[in-house]
Formats: sequence, C-alpha cells, structure tokens
Amino acid sequence: SAVLLQALPEAKCLLDGVILCEPFASIRELICCPGRLPRPLRFLVANILDSTKALARQSARIHLLHSAADELVPLRHAELLHQRSPDLTTLHQLAGHSHNAIWQKSDGGYVAAVVSIIREMSHE
Repeated sequence: SAVLLQALPEAKCLLDGVILCEPFASIRELICCPGRLPRPLRFLVANILDSTKALARQSARIHLLHSAADELVPLRHAELLHQRSPDLTTLHQLAGHSHNAIWQKSDGGYVAAVVSIIREMSHE
C-alpha cells in the first residue's frame, strides 16, 4: 500500500478511488511499535515509505480496510492515515482477522466490504 501511495500521483491516471488493505503509516512507525525495537535503537530506522506524507500528494479517494485483530500492522496505522487526511480517506474496520486473513477468508466480510466500496465509488 505504501508503494502505491508513492507511485499514484506520478502515474497521472484518472482513478476515482483506491482500496488499501492493512496499510502501515510508515516503515519507522511499523518497526518502532511497542515490543518490536528497543527505544535506544529506533534512531537507526530510516523513515522510508511514509504513507502519511504520501497522502498529502493524493487526489483519489482512499479507502482503508483494516482489522483490529491484525497482529503485524496494528489498526493504529490505518487510524493515523485517516486522521492525517479525514476528507480524503474512509476507514473500514473488519473485526477478528489476523494480518493476511482479512482477504484470505471469504466469510469475514472482506469481499462484501470491497463490493460495497466499489458500488459507492461507481455512484459518486
């Protein structure tokens, strides 16, 4: 998702919206989450792939799909992205999914959420 946010403005294509699944705010935020990297070493992590900064260059609507049960990328990352650009983003929370299970399980509402977003975008 971070790579897409970096590339999207340069693609110069007309998109009404983009769906990002389990996005992270930045590599630094992801690696420096509590319990991952000791605080004294955090300065070693370069702030690359910063999705929060990339949002400032976006014009397409961005839909963020995330689960509170995601153990790799905490929901806090999607919340940070949404707080950074509340007028540009919509946060869709799905319950009870681990990181990749959000799209691997057809019973968890993921497909329904994506279909709903596509329908919403097609009526805008």
